[in-house]
Amino acid sequence: MGKVTLPNIVTADRYATIAQWFYDEDEYVHIGDTLFEVMVEETTYNIVAEMTGRLQNIRFKEGDVIALTEHVADIAEDI
Repeated sequence: MGKVTLPNIVTADRYATIAQWFYDEDEYVHIGDTLFEVMVEETTYNIVAEMTGRLQNIRFKEGDVIALTEHVADIAEDI
């Protein structure tokens, strides 16, 4: 299982707001798919899947403010 983490975006602010999820828990995602977008200092960033599998354990919902580098969800590889 791989972790989906919020990257350390170079900014003075150390927090981001989850703006929108593009997939629900247990949906299948592919490498490069945009999982969700975050807002940091009025700029939107797309966060993409770094592996293929099922999106699981979504820890935050839209509107939540989270720290940069936070563990956001998991992707479970199908075996």
